[in-house]
Amino acid sequence: MDWTEVLLNPEGVRSVYGGLVPPLQGVKLFEVSVNREGPSMRLRLDLAAYPENPPKKWSAQGFNVVHVELYFGGVDSVRMAGISVNPVVDISLRRGEKISLEVRSPEVNVSATADSVHILRMQAHADEEPAG
Repeated sequence: MDWTEVLLNPEGVRSVYGGLVPPLQGVKLFEVSVNREGPSMRLRLDLAAYPENPPKKWSAQGFNVVHVELYFGGVDSVRMAGISVNPVVDISLRRGEKISLEVRSPEVNVSATADSVHILRMQAHADEEPAG
């Protein structure tokens, strides 16, 4: 099972990547935030793979990295350990009774369970040192 199968809105990422879903290994993690409203959680990250045929507007602007914001709704457990100023992590999303999230690196470990997950935002930018 690929990670987009647990998303409420997988169409955008599948469309941009032409059906070849990018892995969630070796991604640059920018933010983990937990909000009591919902309760909810957000992850902001740069994917390690750039699409082979990106949207024309991305190519025209010289973008080479895709930035994604994942939103988890109905969060009922969160565990966080460690911190880093530039973590590169492996992320696992699994569907069971709940959505299970695991974020792992030598410096950072996050686990959570939630009722749902969707892509809140997906955009591209230029980075001299792309993820991966």
